[in-house]
Parts: sequence; structure tokens; C-alpha cells
Amino acid sequence: MKNIIFIILFVVFMVLIPSIVGAQLFFMDNANVANPAPDFTLKNLSGVELNFNEFRDNKRAVIFFWATWCPYCRNELLELSKNKKEHDKNGIKILLVNLGETQEVVNRFVEKNDIPFEVLIDTKSSSNKIYDIVGLPTLFFVNSEGIVTGAKHSFPENYMDILNKKFPG
Repeated sequence: MKNIIFIILFVVFMVLIPSIVGAQLFFMDNANVANPAPDFTLKNLSGVELNFNEFRDNKRAVIFFWATWCPYCRNELLELSKNKKEHDKNGIKILLVNLGETQEVVNRFVEKNDIPFEVLIDTKSSSNKIYDIVGLPTLFFVNSEGIVTGAKHSFPENYMDILNKKFPG
């Protein structure tokens, strides 16, 4: 009798786990994907206000949300910097948005690591709310029509496929 109960519980467990995990992964999808990229304006390292849509200028773009204290962010930034020429050649605008740190801290980091991209400072993490960010780093891929085509936590090899993705409508 104990063996039958064990088998039934095991089967139920094996059927329910994929459903629970699938539901968890479904809820981790970012609501901005397949929608227009929320616009925002923040100051860059020079203190000049920069608007995302004006920066993007109807081109494909990647918004990289990060912080200097995040080791994964630092690794991604170094990879992005190494591949800047390729991104430029492909017409991809990359915008770095630092969340929650001061201009001085970010400026020291950018200069020390020779980061070649436009950097915006979001000391109050206001863009965190409009982009519904869960963890750093987070990258948003925006196609030339201004639609968010993907949200990732690392720069994927198939980034061009993600940036070129079209949605019906």
C-alpha cells in the first residue's frame, strides 16, 4: 500500500513540477516585450539631459541597465566595449543606464575602464520602475520601430535576430 501511495505521489509530483516551473518562467517575462519602448530622459555623465527616443534616432538600440557594484554588469560591459566596432557597423545604438549610483562613482568607473558608450545616471532608479527590471544586468533590445523585442540578463549571441524581430500588428 505504501508503494502505491509513493508511486501516485511521484507521478503527481512529476506532472505538477513542469507546470509550476513553466508558470514561474512565464511570469518572469517582461511586460515591455512586443510593446513600444518606454521613453525616458536622464542626465549623462556631463550633466546634459538625454532622451532615449532622441538618442535612438529611429535606429535599433540596446538599453543596458547596470551598476558598478555588480560583477555580472562589469563582465557584460567589458564584452560590449570589446565589440563596439561590430555594434557600430551593424547600426546598433547602445545606451548604458546606471541605476542608483552617483555621477562621481559612475564617472570614475567609466574612465578607469575606458567605457566607450553614452552613459546615463538614474540616481533614483526611476527607469527601473517603467522597465520593470528584475535584477542586474538587464538589457532591452529595441528594433528600429521602437518596439522592445527582447529583455535579457546577458548579451546573447543571437542579438541581431532579437533586434530584427517583428511583431504582428
